[in-house]
Amino acid sequence: MFLELTEEQKLIQDTARDFARAELEPMAAQLDQGNDRGSLLTNLKKLAELGFMGLNVREEFGGAEAGAISFSVAMTEIARACASTAVTVSVNNMAAEVIQAVGSEEQ
Repeated sequence: MFLELTEEQKLIQDTARDFARAELEPMAAQLDQGNDRGSLLTNLKKLAELGFMGLNVREEFGGAEAGAISFSVAMTEIARACASTAVTVSVNNMAAEVIQAVGSEEQ
């Protein structure tokens, strides 16, 4: 099946790919083995600044509200470079979705 991405989805994909190649690929083995926690945290902060930690979070809560396809293409690019980072970003988005679905305003 061929899926034509929107311009926004292409931008998200390109941004994820560029970040993954520049920041994750060079240290992926160390990150996947848990040998460089400082770099992992630095990369997660950078990913948050780029909006990837809130791709599925509604805009009213500071997220991108980008949708499932954007999330999928971003995770594909990140996972291609570093599996452990992709898992962390994915779990963060899943937890945020649950909180916004059943949580209170305070949460």
